[in-house]
Amino acid sequence: MEKTLIPLEELASQNDLVLVDLCAINNSLDKPYPRSPVSIVDKIAKNEREAESSRLFRAVLQKGGNLYLIPSILGECNPNLGDYNYKKAIKRANKHESGSLFPKFHRTIRDGIRARRSLLDEFNSQGKIISAEGEMYNTFFQNYLPLQSAYSLSEPDYDLLITSIVLAKNKPNSIVILSNDFPLVKAWTDLRKADSPNIQNLNFYARVSFNGFSKMILCK
Repeated sequence: MEKTLIPLEELASQNDLVLVDLCAINNSLDKPYPRSPVSIVDKIAKNEREAESSRLFRAVLQKGGNLYLIPSILGECNPNLGDYNYKKAIKRANKHESGSLFPKFHRTIRDGIRARRSLLDEFNSQGKIISAEGEMYNTFFQNYLPLQSAYSLSEPDYDLLITSIVLAKNKPNSIVILSNDFPLVKAWTDLRKADSPNIQNLNFYARVSFNGFSKMILCK
């Protein structure tokens, strides 16, 4: 990983396609938090940070940033965006939850849902949902299944990897996978080292800080 960090706006303007993984939207490597925070303070911090993160990505999109989602990653973003009734939640909190932090906690849930919906609406309204289909996709999908098994990649992450390969092969553009998923980094590293699909224009960035992104370097 390079020591130099660049902001999201710069990353999204210097590259033609930046394929974003959900984990890079949600969090950065310098502020890890448990998948299921226990304390109310941790839950509030998690909700606030994810809302601010959604606003950051939306702001860059609104400035013309070349950020894209693939459909399966978009699907990962949607399950948490169910109907949420803030007023009912506050009433329940007053009856069953003690402590002054619970109203704030429920506000951060509401604000986070609103921010994420606005972000996804921005991706959709700008036509920034991209996919790869056809014979080449199917061929690569089958050929690299051992990588999915070796690194226990989820279906959306494997889809992201294969889609990025196809786009890199079809377009002489600068293409980036933006993810903090290290098994995905390892799979990308194996492919770049093998050079069998010839994807030198496909790079990988991680989100190191809130608005600091670093290029992953291939180890010899």
